[in-house]
Amino acid sequence: MDEIKEMAIKLGESVYHSDLYQSYLYYKNQVSNKPELQQKIDELKRLQLQQGLRRRQGEVISLEEEENLSSVYSEVALDVDGLGFWESEKQFLTFLADILETVAKQAPVDFSYADNME
Repeated sequence: MDEIKEMAIKLGESVYHSDLYQSYLYYKNQVSNKPELQQKIDELKRLQLQQGLRRRQGEVISLEEEENLSSVYSEVALDVDGLGFWESEKQFLTFLADILETVAKQAPVDFSYADNME
């Protein structure tokens, strides 16, 4: 078990030093120096999460809500650091998900009990 933990630490260190993570850190730092932009990004994340969860539950998102989300995204994307952060975070999280999926395929766990949850 200790050997696996050591490999995980080495993997974490490699991920930390990756270009993807370093880009994410750069833009995260840039955004942290712009409180209004940080608030817009947080708002955008909340709206995306809320609407995504509601869609998964079968709810219809109103046109007004979708336009609001689009408007907030536009405000974030108009700032070069906002867009850089948004894109770098998305790329990094996708990368992490790919790593976790790769590990999970080698040691699968049965979660079929959750298939019919509402």
